[in-house]
Amino acid sequence: MKSFLLYLRQHVAILIIVIIAAVVSSIMALRYGIPFSPDTWTYVDAVQSLQNGVPDIWRTPVYPAFIWLCQLIAGIHFEWLVVALQIIVFLLSLPFFNRIAENLCKNEKISLIATVVYAIVFIESGFNQYVLTESLAASFMVFLLYYSILAIERPKMSYALAITLFLVLLVFIRPALIYLLPVYLIFAIVLLCRRNKSLSDDGVSRRKKFALSTLTGVVATSALLAGYALSFKAYHGIFSLSCVNTYNNYYTLRQNGMLDANATDNVALSAEIENSHKENGIAGVGDSLCWEECTRYVGTYSLPTLNEVVNKSISNNKGKWTSQIFDHISDSAFGYAFPRTWVPQLEHRINLISAAYLWIYVAILVFMIIIGINWLKKRAVLPHLLILFIVLESFLVALVGAKDDLDRLVFPSISAITLAFFIIICQIVAFTLKRKSPNTL
Repeated sequence: MKSFLLYLRQHVAILIIVIIAAVVSSIMALRYGIPFSPDTWTYVDAVQSLQNGVPDIWRTPVYPAFIWLCQLIAGIHFEWLVVALQIIVFLLSLPFFNRIAENLCKNEKISLIATVVYAIVFIESGFNQYVLTESLAASFMVFLLYYSILAIERPKMSYALAITLFLVLLVFIRPALIYLLPVYLIFAIVLLCRRNKSLSDDGVSRRKKFALSTLTGVVATSALLAGYALSFKAYHGIFSLSCVNTYNNYYTLRQNGMLDANATDNVALSAEIENSHKENGIAGVGDSLCWEECTRYVGTYSLPTLNEVVNKSISNNKGKWTSQIFDHISDSAFGYAFPRTWVPQLEHRINLISAAYLWIYVAILVFMIIIGINWLKKRAVLPHLLILFIVLESFLVALVGAKDDLDRLVFPSISAITLAFFIIICQIVAFTLKRKSPNTL
C-alpha cells in the first residue's frame, strides 16, 4: 500500500507539472503570437526543394518535411499546427526527463525540482513558439538520453532501435548535432567492452547485442549522412549537408579581416572582394553586408567557388583563425547570458535573471571532478560521462564552428546541462548529509 501511494504521488506530481506547462505554453503562444525569424523562411522555402525531390541548399529535409505535413493539414495557418505539435512533443518529454533525473539523482524531490527547472527554461526560451528546429531537437534529445541511460543496465533491442531513430532525426533536423555520432560510437564501444561480473551470461549476451545494434545504428546514420552529402554535392557542388557552414565561416573571415581576395582564380570575384574591402572596410562589417555579399557571390559565381575562397582564406590565415576561435571561447564566458528568451515581449524580464555562461563552464568543471572522484571510488559513471560528452561537444561545436547565437546553438542539449547541474546538487546534498553518494544506473 505504501509503495502504491508513493507511485501515485510521483505520477500526480509530474502530471501537475505537465498540465501547468501545457497551460503556460499555450498562453504564451496565444498572447505573444508566433514570431518569424529570418531563418524560419529558409525552412519554409526548403519545402519546395523537398517537393521537387532535390536537396535544399540551406536545410536538411526532416524539419521541412514536418512543415510540409503541417501545411497539408492546416494550409496557410500551418505555423499554428507546427507550434502546437512542438508543444505536445515538449510536454511528452517531461515525464521522460523526470525518469532520467530519478535514475541519476535517486532523490524524488530533487528530480521533480529538476523537471520544473527544465520546463521553465524550455518554455521561457520561447523556442516552442518559433518555426525553428530548437524545440523538437531539445525534446528529441530527452528521448535519446532516456533510452540510452535506461539501456546501460537493462539493454533491449527496442532501445537500440529507438536510439538509432532519434540519432537520425536529430542529425537531420540539425546537422550541427553530428557530434552525437562520435559520442555514441564511443558509448557503444564502451558497452561492448565493459565487463560486469554481476551480470549473468544472458545479461552479457543482451548487452553485447544491444551495443552491436547501437554501433550498427551509428554506422547506418553516418552512411545516410554521407549519402545525403553526396546528393548535395551532385546538385550544389560541395560535399556538405548545407551551405550554412560556408556562410558561417564567411561571416567570421569577413568580420575579422581574414577574407583573402587572392584566394580564388576567378578574376571577377577577386576584384569584387577587393572592391568591397575598399568601400566597406577589411574588417568589422555588419551581418547584413556579409549576407548580401555571400548571397551575391553564390548567385553569380556558384557555391563551390565561394566555398573555395572560404577554405583557402582559412588556410592562409591559420594563426589568426585559431586565435579568433580562442577569443570567441574566452569572450563567451561573459558575452552571452543564459537563459535568454527569444520572445521579444519577455526579453527585458528574463534577462534580469539570466546568468553569464561562465557559471555553466564552472559547473561543467565541477561535474568533471565529480565524475573523476566517482571513477576513482569505482562507482558507476557511464551515464554521467554520456551527459558530459553531449554537453562538452555541444559547446565545442557552437564555439568553434559557428558565428554567434550561443544560447540557440546549445539549446538542444538543455536537458543534459540541467541534469549535470542537478547531479552536482545531489552530490553536494549527499556530502553535506554525510551519506554515501547516490549510485547511478
